[in-house]
Amino acid sequence: MPLPVLLAISGSLRRGSYNTAILTTLGEAVADKAALTIFALNDVPLYDQDADTDTPLPPSQRCARRSARRMAS
Repeated sequence: MPLPVLLAISGSLRRGSYNTAILTTLGEAVADKAALTIFALNDVPLYDQDADTDTPLPPSQRCARRSARRMAS
């Protein structure tokens, strides 16, 4: 049976972020039970519903949506 995949999003963009360090440690701690992927928000702009249309999305937003859909399935 494959391991469940968890998507983790850090609340900080700082290189030395404690949030990201905690998520990294958590990923190591659960490695035998689940695969934890840390999704970096560095290139993802703030959400703007007016810009959320059917027109092509910037690569960072496409990546975020793909990751979310992958985790939901």
